[in-house]
Amino acid sequence: MVWAGASSENAPFVAAILDGDKFACAGAIMSEKWIITAGHCVKVLEPKDIKVVVGTTDYKKPGQTLTVASIEEHPNFGDITTFNYDVALLKLASDIKLDDKTKSIALTGSDIKSKELLKITGWKHDANTNLKSLKSEAIKDNNDCARLSSVEADNLFCLAKSQNESYNGELGPRDLQGGPIVGTENKLDGIIYTLVKPKKIIGLAMRLNNFSEWIKETMQKK
Repeated sequence: MVWAGASSENAPFVAAILDGDKFACAGAIMSEKWIITAGHCVKVLEPKDIKVVVGTTDYKKPGQTLTVASIEEHPNFGDITTFNYDVALLKLASDIKLDDKTKSIALTGSDIKSKELLKITGWKHDANTNLKSLKSEAIKDNNDCARLSSVEADNLFCLAKSQNESYNGELGPRDLQGGPIVGTENKLDGIIYTLVKPKKIIGLAMRLNNFSEWIKETMQKK
């Protein structure tokens, strides 16, 4: 896989989620108080274990580091095998200071489009602590997705190879997990569930438009 470097100006909405000082997953800034990520990323963690780093491309050199007040899993996410509802919100103990390098991103108001060009940002699970980006295309039709992967779920969509990208080298299934996926409208379409070795598909993602009501209600109630 060829990874491109990403700048905080190009992805000011991305957050690093740490288990103590160890990288766990990426996430996206929904507001000054809320981060969205994959549920399995924080399933076994307590709020006191988590640090959230924003405003930087290197989570070892944070712009802002924040603690977590609560973890709000989707109510249908029972365990890490129930991937169809693999979404969680993190409520921060204090507000993020938004600026040019640290911004929230709006949730998409529509479903992804077939072959829509998507940009994924996040971090690899290795010694390189710099933010990475990757381009992909969406496969909207679940039947097409099912033919290409062993996973079929209404709330997932497949990430296909982009015709403009080169796919060489190793790709770890944990790389970019929880990472935000942004479509052509520059809104949040999804988050990475898992990556796979590049064949016809390169990964699976959570379809966040399916969770829009739960996300809004959780952020308003808590």
